[in-house]
Amino acid sequence: MASQTYITSLSIEECRQRLREHSYSSLHDFFGFTFWARTERGTVFAKVRGDRFRLFAEGPECMRNSFAPFLYGSLESLPTGTRIHGRFHMHPSTRIFMAIWFGLLALITLVLIASSFLGDREVKQPLHVIFGSPLIMAFFGTGLVVVGWWFGQGQRQIMRDFIQNELLGQPEVR
Repeated sequence: MASQTYITSLSIEECRQRLREHSYSSLHDFFGFTFWARTERGTVFAKVRGDRFRLFAEGPECMRNSFAPFLYGSLESLPTGTRIHGRFHMHPSTRIFMAIWFGLLALITLVLIASSFLGDREVKQPLHVIFGSPLIMAFFGTGLVVVGWWFGQGQRQIMRDFIQNELLGQPEVR
């Protein structure tokens, strides 16, 4: 995931304060939606801990996307302002789920290979049947991530715009 770096003339404390204005309220759960009503599309939520923060932008009302991007960032004080550095990632629980998915898929594939070629019994199923299922599952898991990440492209842009408009950040030129 490509990193995003911005420079702003605001102090680090002013950046924290502006981020806190968009922090999760008591009506919001960890993922950024209310229990009573949906928030407006494009609403940005922040979670701030010291010099680190996490941003989330609400997506389309009719869709829940577990693969939606979060911007995990940090604030670094500069003599003339603040450097805002961040990376887009999926939520940690989604990354853990996908790691388990592909880990179990690899384990099942190894078991199939071992039982097919090292077993005493004759293989009754054609090899394309034995290895087709794990391959389909791998494509399906990869497709989930790619499609979910693609659906989140608007949310990534909303978070970039948020940094540029609310924190007055300008992309750092290297």
